[in-house]
Amino acid sequence: MDTIKVDSATKEILIVDDYGMNLMFDCSLDDMISLDKELLKISTFYVKKTESEFDYRVQQFPFIDRFQVLEDLYDHEFRYQYAKAELLMSYLEAFEHISDPLEQQRLMQLMTDLMAQRPRFDHSPSATYFVESYLAEIHCIQTQSKLFKEIIGYLIANERKHNKYIKDYMQVAYRLTNEYTNKKWTDTKQEEILKEVK
Repeated sequence: MDTIKVDSATKEILIVDDYGMNLMFDCSLDDMISLDKELLKISTFYVKKTESEFDYRVQQFPFIDRFQVLEDLYDHEFRYQYAKAELLMSYLEAFEHISDPLEQQRLMQLMTDLMAQRPRFDHSPSATYFVESYLAEIHCIQTQSKLFKEIIGYLIANERKHNKYIKDYMQVAYRLTNEYTNKKWTDTKQEEILKEVK
């Protein structure tokens, strides 16, 4: 079975097979090519938008460093995709513990929607650059991931507490049953038994 490894120090996400070999699916290359085309269109839009603004004081059009625009775009796209991957890893962890088929289907749809999600850009005349849109989307996904992890942490803590209560209750029940079977049983107050369980 393939496993997903995330290295948070280098921000690398690897898919490893049973033999320890790193995998790369062929559809990921197609996705990368289509993402490259989309990012080029986004950068072209913002370059043209900025270049069309004539500076009347200097009597010239503004100079745009196209490589810097592409670097900013690729950097923010990487941060956006990594934030999505972190949230997706949390969803996958929750998916492994779901036993209800309907809930599995709902979570699979949620994960599919997250993978297809793209940032929403501000195309209003006042917006001059895409960084604010990326930062808002990244913050939204990171907040969602943090909230999801807190909910999962709460559920785990609550389940552990409940399991401990059941374990303590079963131990007292087995002890009392054993005492009754071995004819060592005596009447005890219910309050004392409840203190043992808590």
